[in-house]
Amino acid sequence: QKHIQKNRHLNSVIVITTLRILIIRRMTVMHKKKSRSARTTTSGTNDLPKRSERTPDSANVSTPIPPPLSDTELNAMTKDELQTAMGKVAIARQSAEVDDDTKKRLKEEFDRLKNYLKGKK
Repeated sequence: QKHIQKNRHLNSVIVITTLRILIIRRMTVMHKKKSRSARTTTSGTNDLPKRSERTPDSANVSTPIPPPLSDTELNAMTKDELQTAMGKVAIARQSAEVDDDTKKRLKEEFDRLKNYLKGKK
């Protein structure tokens, strides 16, 4: 019973952390768009791409891919740092610009972080 409660709690922590990161990222993108829309080109139109020119993954153009973490780095991380790292890995995994090998590494990294986080409880 305790094991199930821990897993539920861990899953909710992962979801909350990922959502926080996505919200912050979305707010940043919206802020950048707002500041860009205030500027205009010489033709009088703003420099944002037309809606018809946007792609579903255009927001992921600058998605950073986190480097692999060593066991030493993982052992030194706090619970909050592990959650933040998991969120970054989760976002990177969803990017369409990531090749299959990198997605596989990120999945393994996510699972490692999840297991370390379980151990930190």
